Amino acid sequence: KVDESSLTGEALLATKHPGDTALSGSVVKQGELEAQVTAIGAETMFGKSMALLGGAGAREVPGRLQTLTARLQIIILLCGVVVGLVIFLVLLFAPLAGTSFGDTVRMVFVIIVAGAPVTLPVVVATILAVGAKELAREKAVVTRLSAIEELAGMDVLCSDKTGTLTLNQLQLDEPWLAKGVSSAEELYFVAVLAARREGAEAIDQALFGSAPQQIVERAENEMEVLKFVPFNPTDKKTLATVRKRGGGEGEEVWYASKGSPDVINKLCHASNPEKLSEVEARMVEFAARGLRTLGVARKSDEPGAHWTMVGLISLFDPPRHDTADVIQAANSLFVDVKMITGDQQAIAIETCSRLGLGTAIMGPEIWRGAGQIGEGELAKVVEDVNGFAGVYPEHKYAVVEQLQKNKHVVGMTGDGVNDAPALKKAEVGIAVAGATEAAKGAADIILSEPGLGTIVIAIKRARKTFLRLNFYVVYRIFASAYNYAFFLLLNVALRFRFPAWGIVLISLLKDIVILATSKDKVPVADKPQAWNMF
Repeated sequence: KVDESSLTGEALLATKHPGDTALSGSVVKQGELEAQVTAIGAETMFGKSMALLGGAGAREVPGRLQTLTARLQIIILLCGVVVGLVIFLVLLFAPLAGTSFGDTVRMVFVIIVAGAPVTLPVVVATILAVGAKELAREKAVVTRLSAIEELAGMDVLCSDKTGTLTLNQLQLDEPWLAKGVSSAEELYFVAVLAARREGAEAIDQALFGSAPQQIVERAENEMEVLKFVPFNPTDKKTLATVRKRGGGEGEEVWYASKGSPDVINKLCHASNPEKLSEVEARMVEFAARGLRTLGVARKSDEPGAHWTMVGLISLFDPPRHDTADVIQAANSLFVDVKMITGDQQAIAIETCSRLGLGTAIMGPEIWRGAGQIGEGELAKVVEDVNGFAGVYPEHKYAVVEQLQKNKHVVGMTGDGVNDAPALKKAEVGIAVAGATEAAKGAADIILSEPGLGTIVIAIKRARKTFLRLNFYVVYRIFASAYNYAFFLLLNVALRFRFPAWGIVLISLLKDIVILATSKDKVPVADKPQAWNMF
């Protein structure tokens, strides 16, 4: 039994048989086998993830905010140079009284510098720092300040499933009761007796963790386990010999078993094809919905007794309690949420249906084999579907990259090594609580509280910060235009000599006062924000 969840997103332990491939970086939870190393370094899945992470490390183009501030500074400075050149030429041929050539040069230089947005980076950084402080109060730690501005413009949020949208913890789901079984409590009672707390694997942990506690206590307090045979790959079932506690040697002894539904079904109905088909149909129904199924049976110790089917228990990694509300809230803010998971397609569809996310989920066939699609088709697919299942780290990376090519501002949430490349590639990488160090290192924002509710709050805070930035940028443009126009009129038309120190003082006072915009009370924008100045 191998835990590959950090690499593939698969919540359940993977069973490995001779000839199977075990992934580098996975954790062996049970059993032992001799293994041969077939790939090392960049050839392993872990290595490929790290290679992608290195490739995504340097952004191909600057962020939106960096592009805006750079363009703004160049344009305003060029305008200042033009105005300064006009003033210089006028004063060169018609100097003001009592001024020398040196005075003219000094004054023109001061005018150009005073109007230039030299404090723009400082004020922008201050506004973003205040925004980061507000996000920190909401349990979201920002590791890259400009990610706040990009979060305000995010219109697509890609999310991993296991551990992000879901609990990464198997729980009991919908049961099926065999004929003659009166309640689910009886089914859970027999199943708990056929499980063991010591060294419990994922299925046994789910039984003890999510079965009604009164059933678990009744099984442990009232019943005595005389013999227990654990699950093994050959029998594919557990077997417990039990009797009522304190009853002595005369108390009835009986057997409880749970395991592979196929094995339990054949154990109980090998001679009854009709019953065999009925249970198989129910198993197929559960499997089509992505539910893991566990068969449960019991047998008396009397001579000639046969195994009796008690029912089927379905297991599922359920969504977090707040995930559906978070998705609805994100959609109300015009952020499209897409699931990207390494889990099976059926499991992804079932999870999406419970979250109201839409069930148009593409399987692994689009990445390999006869169903593989090209880049042109992928550009359309990423827009139309609600998610992708059965993907590897390079596929998550490709989805994020294609959405960016489609002119979207993309956010990505995740918690595992397999999410790290996509987290780094996205404009806004968000590592959820409990994420691996690789995911945290690749992310721009790290959540310190379980669940995704913080993301919606962060989006709203980021949009408020964006509006503060927008107000300052607009002010800076008009302030620079006003400065240049004022001194052009003063020197050329009115022929008034203004001291250089006065020009510097006015410029400094304006920029000091405008720092107050970092705490402006602004509304929350309804839609993703973008710069429309150039």
